[in-house]
Amino acid sequence: MTGPWAGKSYPINGTVLVGRAPPAAVVLDDDSVSRKHAEVKREGSGVIARDLGSANGTLLNGELLGEEFVDLQPGDVLQFGVVEMTYEAADTPSRRPGAGAAPARRGGRAAPEADKKRKLLVVAGGVIALLAVAAVVKTSIGAPQKAQKTGPAAPLDPAAQVQEFLSECRSYSSNEMGAPDWDRAEKACEQALDMDPINAEANTLVRRIKLEKEAFGNFEAAKKAIELNREKDALEYLRKIPKESEYFRRARSKAKETAEQFVERAKFDCNRYLNNSQWGPAVQRCQQYMEVWCQKQSKEDLEPPIGQTLRLEGGLRKNEWRPKDAMFVKFLVARNRVDRNAQPWTCPVSDILQEDGLGVDQASEVRAMFAKRYAPKLVQAAMMDYWNGRGSEAMATLQKLRSKEDQAQYHQLADDLIRDVSNVDQLFKTGESSITNDDPERAVAPFKDALATDKRIMAELAESHLSFYRKNMFQDLAASAYLRGKHFADREDRRRGCRIWKMGFDFYKGNTNLNRVVAFCSTQAQNALNNVGGCSDFQAVEDYAVPGDGIAEQMAAKKAELKCR
Repeated sequence: MTGPWAGKSYPINGTVLVGRAPPAAVVLDDDSVSRKHAEVKREGSGVIARDLGSANGTLLNGELLGEEFVDLQPGDVLQFGVVEMTYEAADTPSRRPGAGAAPARRGGRAAPEADKKRKLLVVAGGVIALLAVAAVVKTSIGAPQKAQKTGPAAPLDPAAQVQEFLSECRSYSSNEMGAPDWDRAEKACEQALDMDPINAEANTLVRRIKLEKEAFGNFEAAKKAIELNREKDALEYLRKIPKESEYFRRARSKAKETAEQFVERAKFDCNRYLNNSQWGPAVQRCQQYMEVWCQKQSKEDLEPPIGQTLRLEGGLRKNEWRPKDAMFVKFLVARNRVDRNAQPWTCPVSDILQEDGLGVDQASEVRAMFAKRYAPKLVQAAMMDYWNGRGSEAMATLQKLRSKEDQAQYHQLADDLIRDVSNVDQLFKTGESSITNDDPERAVAPFKDALATDKRIMAELAESHLSFYRKNMFQDLAASAYLRGKHFADREDRRRGCRIWKMGFDFYKGNTNLNRVVAFCSTQAQNALNNVGGCSDFQAVEDYAVPGDGIAEQMAAKKAELKCR
C-alpha cells in the first residue's frame, strides 16, 4: 500500500518470509525492515502471521505483533517497519493504496451492516464503471460530436505557467507519494527554466534533481552488484553517493553490510600474501582491505605526528614513529618493496564508510527514551529514523500516523514533529551545500538553527547521544573550517586563516587539527600584543586571540594603559 511496492501483490503459498533481503520471498528494501522481519503462513483455509523479533516491529491494524502466530482476516493491514500491506483472500477484491481505512480490531470480522454497505458500494462502483466504459465506446465508434468553437485561445499567464511547471517538478521529486520520478521532475523544471531562465527555485531544484538522479543510479547499480556478489564494485558505487543526497542514509547502512562481507575475504588474502612474501599480489589485495579498514582508525594511528618520521623496519630512534597495527606495517613494507619511490600512503576519505561512533547501546538508550516519551509506535519508529539521519523516512511515517482517523489525538504531535524534522533536514542540506562550495562561514547560521531544533527533538540525549545530523554538522563544519583557514594561511593571510579556524573551533572543539592550529593562533596573538604600539594595532590581536587563552584580559589591561576606547 506504500512506497515502491504500492499496488503489488504476493501470493501466500505455505510459509512466506518477509524481510529486507533474500532469502525473503517478500523483499522490502527499506531501512525500517529487518533482514528476517516476519512470517505469513497459510494454514488450512486460513492465514496466520507473526513477527520474527524485528528491530522496528510488525503491526497488525496498528497493534504490535508478538512472535506467536495470529489469525488474519481479509482487509487486515500489516505494517512491516514503515511498509504497509493489506491481506486479502483470493475471492476478495484487492484494496488499493488510499482505498479506505483498515479494520479497527485485530482479527475481527466486519459487522453485517458494514458488509452489506461494502457490497452496495462495490456494486454501485461497478455500475458507474460500466457506464463510463459505455460512454467511451460510444464516443470512439463515431457518436455525433458538437462542433467546437473556433477562435484564438485565451493566452496563458507565463508566471502562472512557470509555477505550474515548478509544482509538477516538486511533486515528481518528492518521496511523499512513493519513489521520486527524477526524469519527469527534471523535464518539468527544465520547462520552467525555458520560460524563466533565472528562476532561483527552478535552478536550485534542477541542481538537486541532477544530484539525486546520479545518486539513485549509483544506489541501484550497487544493489545489482550486491546481488551478483560483487561487493568491491558495490562499494565503489556507494562511495560516489554524496552526503547531501537523500540516498546517502540508505546507502550508508548498505555500505557497512557490504564492507563487512568484503573486508573479511580481502583481509584473509592480504595476510596470506604478506606471510608468503608475495609482495605484488599483497599490495593489490591489501590496498582493498586497508581502504575499508582505515575508515575506523584515527589519524594518529595512520600518520606520524608532526616532527616525527616514519620508520617501518629496525629499532626506533628519537623522533621516529611506527604504526601500532602489524598488518598495516607489513602492507607499507610491501609497497616499498614493490616501488621504492612510492608516495606515502594515505587513507582515502569515504563518508559512506566512516565510523559514526553510534553503538548498539546508544541506539537502545535512544529507543527507550522515545518509547517513554511517545505512546504511538509509529512516532517511536519515526524518531529512530530521524536519529539515524533518515529524515524523509521519518516524515513519511509521521504522515501515515497523520492519515489515521482513529489516531486523531496524536495528529497535532505528528504535525509538530514533521515541521521540526523537515526544518532540521532542510537546514542541514543548506549548510552542507555551503560546505561543498568551500564556504563554511555561510554554513554556521543554518547549522546553529538546525542544532537548536535537534536539541528540542532529542531533549536530554541531544549532547550525549548525537543524532546523525548533529554529529555530521559538528564534524563537517570543523573539517571544512580547518581546510578553508589553511587555504588563507598558506597564502600568508594568517589573520583571516585564524578567524576561520576560531569560528570552526567555537562551533566544535573535537577536531584535532583545529585544536592544533588555534594554539598557533594564540601564540600569534601573544606576539601581536607584545608588539602593540598604538590603538589601531589591537585589531590584529583580536583576529588571532582565542577565547579562553587569557589574551583578552591582557589586551584589556594594555588598552587601559594606552587609553584606547
